[in-house]
Amino acid sequence: MPFLSRLALVAALSLATPVLADGPMSSADTGAITHLMMAQFDRPEAPLTVEPITIRGDTAIAGWRQGEMAGRALLRQGAEGWVIVLCAGEEVLDPQYLAHHGIDGSAAQSLTEAARGAESGLGGALIARLDAFEGVVLIGPGEGHHAPAGH
Repeated sequence: MPFLSRLALVAALSLATPVLADGPMSSADTGAITHLMMAQFDRPEAPLTVEPITIRGDTAIAGWRQGEMAGRALLRQGAEGWVIVLCAGEEVLDPQYLAHHGIDGSAAQSLTEAARGAESGLGGALIARLDAFEGVVLIGPGEGHHAPAGH
């Protein structure tokens, strides 16, 4: 591989979305989550950015930004792949809240700690935007959400 190609690859990898997972990082899961969210919410007039993605077992938290809106998505992996369960703000980082949504207490604690760690490099202003999403929007498989404020 020529030097410039290697340099470009190293630069691209250094800017990759941080992902935390049990065991080795799964670019397949990260790609599937990003693809799912882009397919459901990305629009030419309002591009979607998905980062960071934190994975623990069959559960993930993905931060997202779209225009002035931002928040977090809670995702679960089942037989058919990843599904967005809900979009919310800081609630998603509360282990008790996740336990209420069917995630084992220790898994919820591990996931929220990892998500907070992944977000720590984003800066306070962006974390505040992720936290500021108002309400909780429940999402079923293949559905976009239709919050009054939009996303």
